[in-house]
This record gives sequence, C-alpha cells and structure tokens, in this order.
Amino acid sequence: MLSGDCMDKAVSNAGSPIDLKLDEGELEALTLCDRLKVRTFLTYDLDARDAGKQLGFEVHGSVGVIARAYREGLTDLEMF
Repeated sequence: MLSGDCMDKAVSNAGSPIDLKLDEGELEALTLCDRLKVRTFLTYDLDARDAGKQLGFEVHGSVGVIARAYREGLTDLEMF
C-alpha cells in the first residue's frame, strides 16, 4: 500500500486518495504496520498521526504513551 521511495505520496484507502507529506521512515513505519496487520501506530509526528488515522490505525503520540505509562504505574518522573 505504501512505499518509502519518496516523501510526497498519495495512497488510497477505500477508494479515496490520501495526500501524505511524510519522511521515508514514517512511510516505512506505516507500510510495516499495514503489512503486519498491526492496528496501533505510535508516532510523535502530527502529519504521520493524521495519515495513520486516515488509513484506519489506532494512533497514539509519544507523550500519550508516556502519560499512560505514568498513570498505570509503569514509570515515574525520576526516569526522565
């Protein structure tokens, strides 16, 4: 579905085009999630988050992951 060959890419999801302006690494990460049928996509990049949502992934940002780990007692502020 996606390829890391270039930064500007248009892919389709359910027949509607999605305009992506992502770095190669973000494209590769989305490609890997798609190929492995992973439903959750983690990223700090807002454009990558938007693309992941448009492609049907459950998307979480880095700060959200850290906040959840703190709430669940998996980390403390001294680790940072």
